[in-house]
Amino acid sequence: MNFSGLSLDQAPPIYVPFGFFITACILGIFGSLNIAFFGYSYVYFHFITIGFFGFVMIGALFQMFPVMIGVGVKNVIPTFYTVFSSLLLGLSSFYLGYIFDNHTLMAFAGVFLISGFLSFCAVFLYSLFNSSANYDATSIAMAIALIFLAIGTLFGASILAQYYIIQHSTFNIQHSLHINTLFFGTIFILIMGISFKIIPMFWVAKEYPPYCKQFILPLATALTAIFILTKLLWIDIDDKIYYALFALPLLAFYSISIRRLKNRKRKLKDYSVYFLYIGLGLGFIGALLLLAQNFITVSSHIFLTLFGFGCVLSFIFGLLYKIVPFLCWFHLTSKGIFDIPTIKEFVEEKYIKAHFIVHILFLALSFFSIKLCTSVLFVSFTLLLFNITKAYLIYHGITKKVL
Repeated sequence: MNFSGLSLDQAPPIYVPFGFFITACILGIFGSLNIAFFGYSYVYFHFITIGFFGFVMIGALFQMFPVMIGVGVKNVIPTFYTVFSSLLLGLSSFYLGYIFDNHTLMAFAGVFLISGFLSFCAVFLYSLFNSSANYDATSIAMAIALIFLAIGTLFGASILAQYYIIQHSTFNIQHSLHINTLFFGTIFILIMGISFKIIPMFWVAKEYPPYCKQFILPLATALTAIFILTKLLWIDIDDKIYYALFALPLLAFYSISIRRLKNRKRKLKDYSVYFLYIGLGLGFIGALLLLAQNFITVSSHIFLTLFGFGCVLSFIFGLLYKIVPFLCWFHLTSKGIFDIPTIKEFVEEKYIKAHFIVHILFLALSFFSIKLCTSVLFVSFTLLLFNITKAYLIYHGITKKVL
């Protein structure tokens, strides 16, 4: 691994990212159990998207901003408590409002979720643009992803209002605006930006070629912005044309990333990289189907499985199994404690292997039944919770013993 250029000088306490990571697993467990027992609901599904994807993303950025791009987050502890509590209250109100069909709780859910996401975006963008750090491709991608996250959040809140508050509005936000802004504009661009640094650093791979940063990132950004504008202005363009265009940066990024991992310098047995292979491979297939749907019919369920479960979830699992033990090791060594386990000992490979097997089973089932596969997804999130918590307890035990 290549950790040159990393610093914990402005990093938050370790409980900040771990608070988000552990809570994300719990929310993912809760959402998957609800779908398994009661069937699919957009509210239950948001415990996986907002609850797991969102909390992991936010927790990672709290650490990556100061450590990877050298940007200290302004008022980091108050921001942590504000964002964390707002999103948790928002999800709780969302769930209870749905269960009891209470429009007031739904209104509170919208307010809390908007407050959490927008305050997070505002603080992080302010911190970035008011820093003296060099604006490389990773920091630019993070900024773009945060802007689209804020826009996508407003779209989601507008859709919530259309259902529960302003039910007879003449102007309605289309669901595709919310979904595609967050997937293409936030998740894909953020994964791409993080990969520019994470994959060469953790897996000792070659740097990404300049055209990734000079062509693929701007193309993905421009396509997302164009899609938003055409939808808001009600310009009648077939969505399949847009998806076919967006397949181009997807295919380019996935293929380049697979080659970078395949040609990495240290090809040790590592199940974290297998998660990435699965994510990138299924994402590549999904991008091909975005092109193919102009000629054949492709179910939206297939895209959910390939992109949401296959690509994004696999990628998150793979990154977490590098980020979590690295954080424990890096925070301990930064305190001057060197008699500690190796990075691989914080999360043992046999437990990562067990999670990988369960994840493969989950993906296989997800092509046939969302309700059935979420029973296995519950096990997957539980294994991840166990591994992350165990790593944190090892860190906490060493710190308590030495200091």
